Amino acid sequence: MEILYLGIPGTFMVVSEWLCFEAAALAAGMIGTDSLAAQTIVINSISILWQIPFGLATATTTRI
Repeated sequence: MEILYLGIPGTFMVVSEWLCFEAAALAAGMIGTDSLAAQTIVINSISILWQIPFGLATATTTRI
C-alpha cells in the first residue's frame, strides 16, 4: 500500500509534464509550421538528453 502513496504522485508528475509538452506543441502549431518544426526538434532533443539522467536516477533508486 505504501508503494501507491509514492507511485501515484510520481505518475501525476510525469503525466503533467507530458501534458505541458503537448500543450506547448499545440501552441507552436497555432503560430505556424516553422515554429512547430522548431518545437518538435527541441522536444526530441530534450527527450533524448533526459533519458540518461532518468535512467541513472531510476537505477540508483532501485539499488539503494
